[in-house]
Amino acid sequence: MEAATIRGYRLRRAGWGSAFLPLLVVFVSAGCEEGPPDPPPPSGTDPAQVEEPPPPTEPQPPFFSPRGGPAGTEVEVWMDGLPAEASMMLGFGTVEGHEILTEMEVDVEGSISLTTEIPDRVDENRSYYFFVADETQQPLSVSDAFLVTDVDGGVEVSGRVTDEGMACVSVRGPEQELFSLEGDLPEMSEGDQVLLTGRISQEPECEEGIPIAVDEVSVAS
Repeated sequence: MEAATIRGYRLRRAGWGSAFLPLLVVFVSAGCEEGPPDPPPPSGTDPAQVEEPPPPTEPQPPFFSPRGGPAGTEVEVWMDGLPAEASMMLGFGTVEGHEILTEMEVDVEGSISLTTEIPDRVDENRSYYFFVADETQQPLSVSDAFLVTDVDGGVEVSGRVTDEGMACVSVRGPEQELFSLEGDLPEMSEGDQVLLTGRISQEPECEEGIPIAVDEVSVAS
């Protein structure tokens, strides 16, 4: 299987065994060398009247809905700020490995919108990430976490209580993914380690993070 080198890292072309190190970097620049200097304005031109070119548009993270579900869940994915009419790939995975879900064409406005399906080869109670890549599989942008549930939509989540300035109790998981907790919760303090079971809320009280409607929770200071 052919492999590409990105900033000293080797990235296999496809498959769950590939090392998806660019997820840790989130965005890998295509190059950092400065180009030639801009030409001077024509003689007699007032520099104040010379229009600056607009800054390049940076890709937004891929957005998706719902925030979690079992293998086979249909997920809507959309994103703006891509090169117009370019060929792109949508991938899904973790820092250990990923796979390409589909190839797609960006529209004239630099946007994509599609429906895809969560692969079968995923682990329950774990977070995965969508990413958009160019034809070399170099990621341009990475999404927030998608939480894989069991077939009935249940989840078991562990993490540490944090203060994110949210109205809901917030927890950071083992991969620093953010959860917002809802329901009849015991008293918890920042720094407490928690283990909870529940399901992803369909009508979340807080917009931040993955909303978990909690059934049971145990707290360890």
